[in-house]
Amino acid sequence: MYNVATEKKENSLTAPVIAAALNGGLLPVDSLNSPLEVLLNVWQGARPGYTYQLCFDGVLIGIKKAILPSQMPGDPLKLDIPPELLKEGRHSVTYAVENPINMVVEISAETALVVDLTPPGAPLLAPIIFPAQTQNGLTSEELQTMGNVLSGTIASYNGMQEGDVVRTYWNDLPGPMAVVSKDDVGLRRTMVDFARSFLELIGDIKAPVYYTVTDLAGNLSMASEAVDVKLQLTHVTPLPTPTLKEATGTTLDPANASSGATVVIDATANLQAG
Repeated sequence: MYNVATEKKENSLTAPVIAAALNGGLLPVDSLNSPLEVLLNVWQGARPGYTYQLCFDGVLIGIKKAILPSQMPGDPLKLDIPPELLKEGRHSVTYAVENPINMVVEISAETALVVDLTPPGAPLLAPIIFPAQTQNGLTSEELQTMGNVLSGTIASYNGMQEGDVVRTYWNDLPGPMAVVSKDDVGLRRTMVDFARSFLELIGDIKAPVYYTVTDLAGNLSMASEAVDVKLQLTHVTPLPTPTLKEATGTTLDPANASSGATVVIDATANLQAG
């Protein structure tokens, strides 16, 4: 393989296009196991017999391909990057064109590629952080005070990036998902919300809750540490026994209630309008 790094000079050859690449040149992991298609066009001034060849990280790869008599400037051309070259890290992709008459070689502008094979979160994903009300079992009344949504906090993890997808599991049942935003990265946390309708599907049991993270490249993390949460959504808190304001202990003297008695209900009853 011939290294052409020293042959680069100013030219009008446009950079190749790699359709499989995401923003920033990131390659999805599912595109790494087969030849990666590199697209370019017949350049201005090309003639039948002129050749083009892949250049990967400054090294010419594969065979030279010749422009056919039927191909005109602007027509599409294709090269392939062998999958064995797609190692983790940043790479440069260009192509070399040659005039076979004077043997002049030109190198195109480059396209950057990024191969990311590292799962997010290694070596550890911390458990979801839930409100203190979940520590002794979450009741229906407590959930109602939260607006019928139980919010969990997922702390920052190694490799946290905008676009990561967080998938939650409650007793292995898939729960809500969250996509990490730019603000989440800055705040070093992201939030997941469990609605009452989902929690009621779980039932009144104590069960593990955990999550996984999939990054933009498609790398899947290990499962996070689990946290056990007990739900008590069908449990009814007994109402406090009412008392009589005019009574002494449990005894009411009729003389103290000539105009009627006042029933007092303790604030712990948490009565609401309706």
